[in-house]
Order: sequence, then C-alpha cells, then structure tokens
Amino acid sequence: MPEQPRVAITFYPTMIHRFQIVSGISNYLARTLRFCFVIYPTEEMSTLQLVKKRGFDGIIALVREKKLGPTVKELLDTGLPTVNVGGDNWQAQGLPQVIVDEVEAGRTAARYLLDRGFTRLGYAGNPLHWPARQREKGFVEAAAEVGVKASSFATHESASPSSLKENTDLAEWLRRLPPPAGILAEHDYLARRVALNAQRTGLRVPEDLAILGVGNSPRICLGTVPPTLSSIDSAWEVVGSEAARLLGDLIEGAPPPTRPILIPPAGVVSRHSTDVFCVENPVIARALRFIADHASEPIHVEDISRQLGVSRSTLEKGFRQYLRRSPNAEIIRQHLERARELLDRTDLRISQIGAASGFRDYRALDRAFHREMGISPSAYRERRGRSTNNSD
Repeated sequence: MPEQPRVAITFYPTMIHRFQIVSGISNYLARTLRFCFVIYPTEEMSTLQLVKKRGFDGIIALVREKKLGPTVKELLDTGLPTVNVGGDNWQAQGLPQVIVDEVEAGRTAARYLLDRGFTRLGYAGNPLHWPARQREKGFVEAAAEVGVKASSFATHESASPSSLKENTDLAEWLRRLPPPAGILAEHDYLARRVALNAQRTGLRVPEDLAILGVGNSPRICLGTVPPTLSSIDSAWEVVGSEAARLLGDLIEGAPPPTRPILIPPAGVVSRHSTDVFCVENPVIARALRFIADHASEPIHVEDISRQLGVSRSTLEKGFRQYLRRSPNAEIIRQHLERARELLDRTDLRISQIGAASGFRDYRALDRAFHREMGISPSAYRERRGRSTNNSD
C-alpha cells in the first residue's frame, strides 16, 4: 500500500477561525484519507525550504497582509503544491486560494437586517483591512439594491480585547444615526465595542440599534456583558475541508484553479443584539414575531390571522407595504433559514430536518430548497463539507 502524502499546515490553530479551518481539514481527511498533515508553523522558521527537505508533499498556508507568516514568493519557491486559506486576496496572487466570500458576507448581513424591517443601515470597519473593505462593499451594494443608503464609519483600531473601550468618534457616529438602525461591524470585537458605546450614549440594543458582527466567536458573542451578539458564521470549517480537497487534487496532478474558490458564509447566528423587528405597523411586527417563534412548526397565514385577530387581507397588504413580500413568502423564508441552520450545525437526517423546520415532509423541503437555492438539501450539506444523511 503506497504511503500517504504528508502535508504541512504552516500556522498555529490558536485563533478561533484557524482552529475551525484545521477542524474542517481533519473532518475531510477522516472521510477520505487522502493525506496526513502536521502542524508546522513557519512563523518560527527562516525559510520554507525546510518543509521540502523534510519530505512534505504539499502545504496549506495562511498568507497575511502583514509579514506574520510565509510570503507568496517563499511558498512558490518550495515547488510544492500549496493552497492559501488566508483572507487577504490581493496579497496572495499566484497561489491557489480557498477563502471566505467576504462580499457575500456583507450582502448576507444587509439582507438579514433588511428582512427585519430596517431601512437605516450602517457599517463600521477598518478600511486598511482587505476583508473589511469587501464586507463593506457587499453590505452597501445589497442595501442600495432596495433603495437604502448605508452609512459608514472608519476605525483603525485592532481586533483585540484592548479595543473594548469608549470611542468618542464612534459614539458620535452612533448618535447621528436616526433610530432604529441596523449596524454591521467588521468583526465581533468591533460589534462588542459598538454595543458598549451605544449603551454609554443611551441607545438601547436592539430596540434603537441592532448590531451584527462577523466571525461568530463564542468568547466574544456570548460574553458575560450583555447583550449576546448576533454574528455572521464565516464557514471556516468549509474553507478547511475545501482546501484539503483542492490540495489533494493538486498533489495528484490536477491543474490549479485560475481564480480563488470563494466559500459563502453559513448565515447569521441570531442572538439578542438583533432580536427585534423594525416595522412601524404593530400588527405586522407581531406577525413577524409569531412567524419567528414558530419557524419550526408547519404554520400557515390563517394561523397568524387567527392569533392576531386580523383578516388575511390586512396581513397581505401590510406585508407587501412594509416588507415587499407576502406573509406566506415570509413563512417559507424563515422555514428555510431554520432548515439551513440545522443542515449546517447538526447531523440530523434530511427527513428529520424537514419536520424540524416547519415543512410537512422531506419533499416539501426539497422543493422549497430547489426553488430558492437551486440545489437539494443534501447537495447543500455536502457543499458545506458535512456528511449527508438522506431522507427515508
């Protein structure tokens, strides 16, 4: 039996997204056994030639904007098949890349806030960071598509605990945003800082200011200081599994892709910081809350009408006026969001997910998934790097 190829992962899995990347690699290899890997961080090495001399067959690297690891030239000079999983797209030209689709992360955030009725949106981030610029681009574009102009705030502070302090300029920007407003912060640390500054200026979270971060770091989002933070799940485990698949292909002689492989985010993990519906009509706001609270049940428009004591025509008119969609479309949208969450975060069978997300059976889930996303639930799960449990 031929010996398995050996791959060097040239970064420590110390930060949450790095750990998730390595977890994705491990999960993929547990299924395929295409190669084995060793954590071999090059931050401590003067040259990557040592990796080649010690018999490695490939490299998974994380190229950064700052010189905190191997450069593109150093990686190319090894002559080994290499995949970059860093987020600094412009910095890594010449290397095969599997990276998060940061533009889509921004678009996902904007759609999420718009779906909750927000028409006043803002983005806070560091314009020196490539991922932050991409997130802002997607956020602003998605808002503009429905006629909403998003405000922006530029910060130059780092993503670290020391940044959790009062910021006079940030507080002033928040004061100028007419409430209620929805904010996307570049990362979870900044989202936490936005929340702290909002509370110090007398703004209520989420009633006056709904706040969304990026990264879904449990330590920051579920910290001891309220509120718990909603955040974009960047799907780093999928980045890891797709990088492992690509590197396996390269080691076996496949040609490298000509463009970066972009992994869309897994969606929004909702917590208290966005637990509000911003709709002026109280009946429609209550209807949205009812749908959200019963997203795992097979509810119908008649159930909402009966619960709220209003006619179906009133609901239809109000939903189209304030949300530009029908109440039934909102029910299906929230059922699908629930199904996507279960597909991403559980190992339930597809048939169980259909029942747990409000669809009457697997076939109804499959039809809705095909109609809205163009693929089946099982194909979606496989694309996200998870094993598939088929329906009965």
